[in-house]
Amino acid sequence: MNFLYVTQTQARRITLRTHYATSFMKIIDKYIENDDCTHFIRQLQVTENEVTPVLVFLHDALGSVEQWKQFPEKLAHACVCNAVIIERQGSGQSSPFTEKRNTDFLHHQAYEVLPKLLEKLHIKNPILIGHSDGGSIALLYASKFEVKAVVSIAAHVFLEQITLEGIRESMKHKDFLKLKLSKYHGEKTDALIHAWADTWLSDEFTDFNIEKELTNITTPTLVIQSEDDNYGTLRQVDSIFNNIQSKHKKKFIPKTGGHVLHLSMPDELAKEIKKFIENE
Repeated sequence: MNFLYVTQTQARRITLRTHYATSFMKIIDKYIENDDCTHFIRQLQVTENEVTPVLVFLHDALGSVEQWKQFPEKLAHACVCNAVIIERQGSGQSSPFTEKRNTDFLHHQAYEVLPKLLEKLHIKNPILIGHSDGGSIALLYASKFEVKAVVSIAAHVFLEQITLEGIRESMKHKDFLKLKLSKYHGEKTDALIHAWADTWLSDEFTDFNIEKELTNITTPTLVIQSEDDNYGTLRQVDSIFNNIQSKHKKKFIPKTGGHVLHLSMPDELAKEIKKFIENE
């Protein structure tokens, strides 16, 4: 495993550490080199049972390890499973973008980047928990590789007008958005915001659709989205649910909660995911 350790200056700022959130959870922050990127990774160790599946968290377009807040710890404790939170290039404490994002970036993350990272982390047959873009990546990965289960939270499987409208509305308040996100992404914030908006709003992305790939998914799948999500309608849920070939599939559709359910309703979300994992 090839880990890139931070310099002393970086260590004072973000700290490569092993510490304890509680008496029985060990948290390890590290950096892993993969191709042309250094990824920030957080590992949560709850159990020494190597048979227990690992929860792998995949963040949204503007997300990072830190933006999951305490939700991964909450769910790892509840399920008594170890967990890994993976940060993508251009986000948080990972490397900045080195080139313009292509419109096939979700496929690239699912088919090229994530498999290499999981191999370096010695993780096989994970439970993928993806939010928004991370949910799309989780579904794509499960369409090609073996997983124990998938939890899709507000994933996008085709382009909707509401998604474009939500992005355009956010970009009207770009200065506020940049201010809110800068504490997580620092100097990478502006590039990350434009990579998100410019890609989704581009003419080349109009035909985005991964419904065909969904038909290859046979693993247990939990599909989650709130009724008041301002970036997607429940047509996304219906498409995922109807296209996957899983014998064990469930929906969780709260009436409210918005797009970021792990922040708006973390306890209820953790309860639903725990119940699904225990029964799958």
